[in-house]
Amino acid sequence: MTRIGRFVAGAQCPQCHALDRLKVDTLDAASYWCVACGYEARLSDNDPGGHEATARTEASADELTLVRLVDPHQRD
Repeated sequence: MTRIGRFVAGAQCPQCHALDRLKVDTLDAASYWCVACGYEARLSDNDPGGHEATARTEASADELTLVRLVDPHQRD
């Protein structure tokens, strides 16, 4: 059976530390899994805040990358 879930933006897998690879089950919001390494877990009743998986909340200036968007049809 195929699992249906939503990606959790900014979440980091507790096992492989991949960012933006955790999915939360749409039918059972207490379970989640990592599509990168296959890690699976449930939010426990003792930890309703979901501290098993950490989320990226802010980035330092060193982590930011500037990106310039260019229209390929525009001439200089």
